[in-house]
Amino acid sequence: MPDGSMSPKIEEGDLLQIEPCEQISTGGFVYAFEFNGRQYVRSLMLGMGGEVVAHYADPVRGSDTIPASEAHKIQLIGRVVGVLQYRTVA
Repeated sequence: MPDGSMSPKIEEGDLLQIEPCEQISTGGFVYAFEFNGRQYVRSLMLGMGGEVVAHYADPVRGSDTIPASEAHKIQLIGRVVGVLQYRTVA
């Protein structure tokens, strides 16, 4: 994981097992994807109007909405199916 944006479920430095996929499924799964040249890991949900809502794991951080007019720019890398927690022991 490149950053702490999905903390506390997925921490920076964790290794992700990703299953390639081509479309967002119902159920709010966590996906690795690229959008506007940057890579992200977020829980994605399709909105009723074609927009895509990208949720952080921390409810305080909320979510970002990618409007339907921009949703075609999302390039899915895959669905996160496993997390190997990589922690240092002090």
